[in-house]
Amino acid sequence: MMVGIYILQYGVPTLLDAPLQRVRPTPAKLQSLLEELMIWYATMLNWIMEQQKDPNRIMSQKLSDLNQKEWKALRRHRKFEAEQLLRQGAHLAKQRDSKKRSYDHMSATEQRVLEEYDCGQLEKRRDAVLVKKPRHTAK
Repeated sequence: MMVGIYILQYGVPTLLDAPLQRVRPTPAKLQSLLEELMIWYATMLNWIMEQQKDPNRIMSQKLSDLNQKEWKALRRHRKFEAEQLLRQGAHLAKQRDSKKRSYDHMSATEQRVLEEYDCGQLEKRRDAVLVKKPRHTAK
């Protein structure tokens, strides 16, 4: 599959692209075609290695792997906790802003959650556990 994607993006070398000619190529022409083929092949292998290191590919493979049940459950749990804290922070901020509750009458834990909500730490924490859609770069 990776080779197919590479060929669609970059094409094939001249030796593979053109149908075999009935005229025998000269040794110099054959040498040139073989060099081009080897450079193309090495470039393709490097490209494949880079694609396999891509964080988006690694994450998608992990998410689709049936043997990663524990990791998926832990990820869902962290996401749930982060979203719950964010909702709690929004609720406390709403109570404080509507004067239903003052900051001083909140517990130390609630004050900490409210402070983290106000400075955006809870949103950053939630964003860190979310799986982001890969961005496709135009080449």
